[in-house]
Amino acid sequence: MYYKNILQIFSCLTVSRTINLIKTGFSMLVSFIFKKPIMWGKPYTLFIEPSGSCNLKCPECVVGSGMLTRPKGNMTIDDFKQIIDQVEKHVIIIYLYFQGEPFLNKHVYEMIQYARSKRMYVITSTNGHFFRKDEQVQALINSGIQYVIISMDGVTQDSYEKYRVGGKLEIVETGIRKIVAMKKQFKKHTPALALQFLVMRDNEHEMPL
Repeated sequence: MYYKNILQIFSCLTVSRTINLIKTGFSMLVSFIFKKPIMWGKPYTLFIEPSGSCNLKCPECVVGSGMLTRPKGNMTIDDFKQIIDQVEKHVIIIYLYFQGEPFLNKHVYEMIQYARSKRMYVITSTNGHFFRKDEQVQALINSGIQYVIISMDGVTQDSYEKYRVGGKLEIVETGIRKIVAMKKQFKKHTPALALQFLVMRDNEHEMPL
């Protein structure tokens, strides 16, 4: 799976992105040699947050716990496209998440499709509560996204909800099964799925020995 992801990232390279990648890599080497910061080229990865809100109340999260004081809201598709158009010549990878839940934004699939139309490698991270229906799963697969991280911090509801407050493990498990089944049905290799398990006191006993 890792090998396939590397190949997909390389397939996103263009002439301008390759030149920029060489510039940034070479500047890192020169900076290391001369022991001072030297910067050539532009960033080749970019984090974009589709939504500043979340449906869960995770206590260690600045959004879920309410510690984040900035206004909550969703990015518009026009703003997203404007950003992508500005960076498409040098950005290779788009991380379509940050602190909020990206799938609260109704335009998220359109955002993914637009980034993919620019030959960008798209990664997102989600709590996995938005794939209950077949049409949601089909939209995810048809969007062309290559990598999806799904938070699954427990193998029982009791341990899971200690951190994912307000979440339902059964919903997450059902969504994962639907994604895997529909990928097989339509013979799709993407998105690759990564299950994230944050080890804490309440779930560490569920880790394999």
